Amino acid sequence: MNKLVLFSLAIFLLSSCEKAESTSNKEVLKETPEALKEEQSVSDYVKSGGRGRENLVEELYKELVGKTPVLKTLENEIQAVRQKKANVNNEWENYANKSINYYSDMQSNINQITDSLLKKRILLFLADSKNYHTKNTTEFDALQQIITGKTSTIDNQHIILKILLTIPIIEKYQKEHLPTKKEHKNLINEQNNIIKKIDSLAPKY
Repeated sequence: MNKLVLFSLAIFLLSSCEKAESTSNKEVLKETPEALKEEQSVSDYVKSGGRGRENLVEELYKELVGKTPVLKTLENEIQAVRQKKANVNNEWENYANKSINYYSDMQSNINQITDSLLKKRILLFLADSKNYHTKNTTEFDALQQIITGKTSTIDNQHIILKILLTIPIIEKYQKEHLPTKKEHKNLINEQNNIIKKIDSLAPKY
């Protein structure tokens, strides 16, 4: 799915919210999100080594989900699919491991046979059994690969969706909370005065 399609999906999701009784796009973006109200100074952030805070994209998206029914439904569906994938994978792995372990143990037992003719015959029997099993499970291996690919697609698109839906929020915050230049300029003037005073008091050298 290209960026244009994802952007269209993001717009669709937000526009869907406008039709909901309790939530609309305007209402979602109306107030500053809690994640953007928390203040952390640069010194505090440096002292923490960049730790001690949540991923802001995730926090903003989480708040958006809490106010947006269609997103909440989507998150529930994603979680359900992830759980189902885990169950399917566990069932398949348990099944596959039984055969892997059996053939491994069978090989160990065969290695104990001292009669070379009997060993050769049973090895052929082992090979036939393995081939038969492989033939019967090839489609399942292919299905597992498809599931893995679809999982990556969902994860990738999920990340992109979070970014596309939260960019308008952070941009609105940036626009509405941009500090004035007055305090900066006043500070520079004070610094200049201090520099002049220091120069006037320092002996010439």
